[in-house]
Amino acid sequence: MDQDTRRDAILAKVDAAMPLTEVALDPAISDVDSPVFRLRAKNFTAERFRKIYNQRHTIHQPPLDVLNTIMYPKPEFEAPIFLSFFLMTGADKFVAHLNVYTPRTDADYLATWVDPLTEILRSYADFDSKGAYPDWMLPYKHDCAIHGMHAMDRLADLTDCMLAYLDVYLKNLATTAPVDKDRAAAAQEFYDGFIDDLRTKDRAAEMLKHFMDEADIKRHFHEVTT
Repeated sequence: MDQDTRRDAILAKVDAAMPLTEVALDPAISDVDSPVFRLRAKNFTAERFRKIYNQRHTIHQPPLDVLNTIMYPKPEFEAPIFLSFFLMTGADKFVAHLNVYTPRTDADYLATWVDPLTEILRSYADFDSKGAYPDWMLPYKHDCAIHGMHAMDRLADLTDCMLAYLDVYLKNLATTAPVDKDRAAAAQEFYDGFIDDLRTKDRAAEMLKHFMDEADIKRHFHEVTT
C-alpha cells in the first residue's frame, strides 16, 4: 500500500463512520509546489470532529514521503486526539508514529480508549522501533503508542495495526455520549495544551523551513494543522 492508498483508506473509514465535509484552505499554506518539494494538506469536519487534518508532502532530496493525519474530536465527546504518521525514506526503512492523546488518564477512560488498542498491538510481532520517543511527547505516551524507524517488511503490519486502531477509535467516538460542560471544558483545555505543544515543539516546522517562509509555516500550523 502506497501513501496515497493509505491516506484514502484512512479517510474512507472516517467518512463511512461519519460523513466528511472538506474545508476550504488558502493554497499558499496548503498546496505548495517547488522543484524539490510538494505539499498537499486538507482539512475536514464531521459530526463529532472539530477538525481532521490530512497532509501529504514529499521532498526530492533527501527522498522523503510523508503522510500525517491528526483527528481532533469536539470537546463535548471527551475523546482522545488520534494521530497517525508514516514517513517513507526512499530506502529500506520507514518511520511511523501512532498514538491517541487522552484528556483523561483514569482506569475507566483508558479501558475504553487505550486498552483495546494495546491489545491490538500485542496481536502483532514486536515492532522493533529504532529512535528515541520525542521528549515533548513523553507525557502523552500510552502503551499503544508506536514511534520510530522500522524495516520496510513491517509496513503492511503497521498499516493494518493503524487501521485497526482507527476502527476501534471511530466505533467508540460514534457511540460515546456527550459529557457535561465542566468535563467538556476540561477536555478542551487538554486539547489546547496539546495544540500549543504541536505548534511550538514539533520538529516538522524545522523541516518545512527549507521550503516555506516562516510566516507561511506559522499559518500552516495554526490554521491547517491545528
